[in-house]
Amino acid sequence: MNNTTQDACRCWMPVMAALLIVISLSDCGLAVVLGSLADVVHDVSSRVEDRHTEMRIAGFFSTMTGGLVHLGDSQVGTAIRDISNELPPYWMMVTLAWGRVVLSVLGVLLGVLLIWRLSWLPLVLMGWGVLSVLWGLLSVFEARVIFQALVIEDLMLTGVILSGLALFLHLLWPLYVTLRTWKGKRSGDFGV
Repeated sequence: MNNTTQDACRCWMPVMAALLIVISLSDCGLAVVLGSLADVVHDVSSRVEDRHTEMRIAGFFSTMTGGLVHLGDSQVGTAIRDISNELPPYWMMVTLAWGRVVLSVLGVLLGVLLIWRLSWLPLVLMGWGVLSVLWGLLSVFEARVIFQALVIEDLMLTGVILSGLALFLHLLWPLYVTLRTWKGKRSGDFGV
């Protein structure tokens, strides 16, 4: 294969399209899990707040009797309330999850369209990449409390894996897509 044939090869496009589809579907699955987690945390937090008075009374009796009388486990409720207070607000977690779902669906659609090498697609792909990086920065910044909580609670491996996955899916991958698309546009790979 000589240099002119190698330069004319646009082999990266189908590979990028397949990766964009698969990684976007994975990212969508992660976003659904995180959105579900936000719902569970919000539900538990609401239940704890509804029982705030009962927890204070139980804590009072436990303290007054030196721990002999337990009307409920007020320490668990207090711990849950402290953890939920450190998390981002519920509306923010849900918005971040839904935004990630929308970006993932767009990633799948752009992956399918990438096969046709449409002339307008590079600008859309680069815009998607920049928006994904910005959304990813916000998501990783807001999720840092969750990652820190996992590390503190002796789930260090889980925290490291989730942090690495978030870093890759939300920052490195969209940045790579943007840069590779820009390089492909400059070399004239797009446009039929």
